[in-house]
Amino acid sequence: MDAAVQTASVEAAARAPHPALRRHVPLYRGYRYSAGAAVWRREPPAGSVTVIVNLGGRFRAGWVGSAGPAFEVAPVSSFISGMHDRAAYTLDGGEQYGVEFEPTPTGAYALFGLPLRELAGEIVPLEEVLGPQARGLVERMAEALGWAERFDLLDAALLDRARHPAAVHPMVARAWEVLASSDGRATVTELCRETGYGRRHLTARFHDQLGLAPKAAARVLRFRSALGLVLSGRPLAEAAAACGYHDQPHLTREWRDLTGCTPAELRAEMLADATVAAMRRPD
Repeated sequence: MDAAVQTASVEAAARAPHPALRRHVPLYRGYRYSAGAAVWRREPPAGSVTVIVNLGGRFRAGWVGSAGPAFEVAPVSSFISGMHDRAAYTLDGGEQYGVEFEPTPTGAYALFGLPLRELAGEIVPLEEVLGPQARGLVERMAEALGWAERFDLLDAALLDRARHPAAVHPMVARAWEVLASSDGRATVTELCRETGYGRRHLTARFHDQLGLAPKAAARVLRFRSALGLVLSGRPLAEAAAACGYHDQPHLTREWRDLTGCTPAELRAEMLADATVAAMRRPD
């Protein structure tokens, strides 16, 4: 069933994709909000690919450097962004409406059929990856009568692509499985031992197919694990110990490098963001 929540300004819905897609895409999230003023939002690095099917107005997006917002790109609408090891940001006019989903890196490779190195650290218009299918999909989803119908349309589009998936190299698939299941704590040496391939060959193929080198991907996965603990209220020292950081200062340095802010600042931003809070509840 769809799960949805409504506040004075935020509507959110979530549903698992068709069973045949769930190994590639864990969840669809729909959102519609009206803030009445421009909204700047930091988007921390994620161990996944991000797809936005934008059903409302265009917005600006870019990357956050250690000194704050930087690297702005042109106004965007629907887009795909590969794995990245720095925070992104979006800036809109106070209203947004669309669907977001985050394929696993191996799932994105299978569905989109291109080396994810081409998407890593980039914000790419959806039509550049999906072709003419993208425009028709966005139009039909915008005209749909409710979230269930929008999610059904997305299912149909992705199931069509899943009939002829691109083949991730078994070495890369296994290395990602080990890395993800360890929340980024597995070393490259352990990945080599697990797959039977040398460091140089494994790193090059992994980087090409999934977008980041294994060490960079591990860094992002470790950060995401710590972020979950910090958002749940765990002290920074406990989160650092649980997620494989040397100590709390090490965690803080990593967060500043990856997000452009401290753990306390990021937690405050995310907890204060009504849209993020609503989108988290349907889990």
